[in-house]
Amino acid sequence: MPRLIAPGSLRRIGTFFSDSGYTREALRDTLELSELPWRKLRNLHFLLHKTQEATALHQLARIFYLGQPADEALLRQCIPGAIFGLMQDAEMLEVKGGVAKPACMVAPLENLVLVSDQITNMEVELLPDLVLLPNPTTLTVSRFMLRKRGANVFDLGTGCGPLALLLAGSAKHVLGTDINPRAIEFARFNAALNGIENVDFEVGDALAPAEGRQFDLIVANPPFFVSAERQFVFCDSPLELDGFSRMLAREAPKYLLEGGFFQMMCEWVEVKGQRWQDRLDEWFTGNGCDVFVIKGFEFGAAKYAHERLFEANPLHPERDIEIFEQRLAYYRERNVTAVHGGLMAMRRKAGSNWVRIEDIPHPPKECFGDDVVARFAGQDLAAWATDEQLLDWKPALTSRVRLRQELTARDGGWQPTMQRIDLVEGLASSLALEPPVASVVCRLDGSRSVREQAAALAAEAGADAGVAQAEVLRLVRRLGSGGFLELPATG
Repeated sequence: MPRLIAPGSLRRIGTFFSDSGYTREALRDTLELSELPWRKLRNLHFLLHKTQEATALHQLARIFYLGQPADEALLRQCIPGAIFGLMQDAEMLEVKGGVAKPACMVAPLENLVLVSDQITNMEVELLPDLVLLPNPTTLTVSRFMLRKRGANVFDLGTGCGPLALLLAGSAKHVLGTDINPRAIEFARFNAALNGIENVDFEVGDALAPAEGRQFDLIVANPPFFVSAERQFVFCDSPLELDGFSRMLAREAPKYLLEGGFFQMMCEWVEVKGQRWQDRLDEWFTGNGCDVFVIKGFEFGAAKYAHERLFEANPLHPERDIEIFEQRLAYYRERNVTAVHGGLMAMRRKAGSNWVRIEDIPHPPKECFGDDVVARFAGQDLAAWATDEQLLDWKPALTSRVRLRQELTARDGGWQPTMQRIDLVEGLASSLALEPPVASVVCRLDGSRSVREQAAALAAEAGADAGVAQAEVLRLVRRLGSGGFLELPATG
């Protein structure tokens, strides 16, 4: 693995990658490197074809992203001599007999370049303490997490440091921890590579390194796979079933300041005879937090065992049936009928708390931390604002909503049979509307109070004023909690 050298020297290497256009967009879109060279995909010929030019970007991608050896002479044409020498000093490159081989993988994420183990090493040998590149779950959590300016942040299970280093751009200070000592070595290397100094990395298990401290924000992309055995430190839950994620949900809030947030990606099981919602309720009861859960997926036990099979057995496909049956037996013995997964955000708040769960299978491809904060504000409005407070408010829809309507031919004309309001940007949301209140939604432009909207509905529909007022209040609360309204500023 790479070796720490002078921080200034590592920063020069990181700057060279950035100046060469080594970005996620360039690798994915320009070079079309959407896959890594896996034997089962038989794609190496195509990936080598896409990185054949004698440019810095092509050659850096070939050796440090695809993990392929390169001709030393060609590589020296593309990389300045001083940088080439620093890469050797840092043991990122091994040069022998005119051939340069990578000792690590370099993956871009936002404005960072991050060094990790070559993931394709999994095709050669099983490394329990493998340190992974920023993967799809990393990307999802990085988009989900809040970027709180001036915050003190704790990144639990930091791996090679991607979330901690991203958060360092806005935070006052970040603590990144991992039980895997190799991961912490990579994280410290990456901090120097990117010139980031307001981060400390420590080896430690779960919450233990933060004992006695409290934070404005805690983020975690923990090992949450529901596995029969703990084969990989970075992904397999160290506790029975979903016990590790449950432990974090119950214990992490104790390390939050009032108003602080804990965010994580996780999976939870559904067991025979218990609703999965009831299982989650037990995670949150008494933890002193408001909770927003974004449920992204669910698989039956057999489908889940299949989906996770490659992570469990990357080397020996001839053992697929054996391992699949072992996993399925593990789930059967514990009455697991399904596994669900998604994102959780918890905000520490004294007093009564609420829990909101939304099905959002496809989270946004851009950062949506602000949308998460808005969901909390909207749910607060729905849960705690009194009727009198709402009646004097003049609500307005956000600019990101669209109203959809379906009409059916009936009695010689067209009658609305379905009306729905959709939040089309950011964190998706959708709400079916009953025909009488759809007209109210169309008038929510901030010019009339809820009281006036209710009076207009009563007159329009010939309805009792009290009934109309209750219906509009209910509608406003649902729109607020779903993110459809511009919310009033709070002190």
